[in-house]
Amino acid sequence: HYERALASNIKSYGEHHPHVAIGRNNLGLAWQQKGQLDKAINYLQLAFAGCEKAYGAEHPSTQMVKANLLAAKDERDSGQGN
Repeated sequence: HYERALASNIKSYGEHHPHVAIGRNNLGLAWQQKGQLDKAINYLQLAFAGCEKAYGAEHPSTQMVKANLLAAKDERDSGQGN
């Protein structure tokens, strides 16, 4: 469902809209929960870049996505994912 929502948001709003960034964050978290850390990190990196562009580095949404990205990288680096 997250993939369909993301595709719809990209079509409706364009690549650089905040809704797209948050959709990528949600998809990244879903992949992280499934242990697919490389996919999760890819989506979270895109989400972080999108939030940073849309909101700026200090915005709470940007900081939340950054924290999610760092957590996924830490999980990958500790060998906890598949």
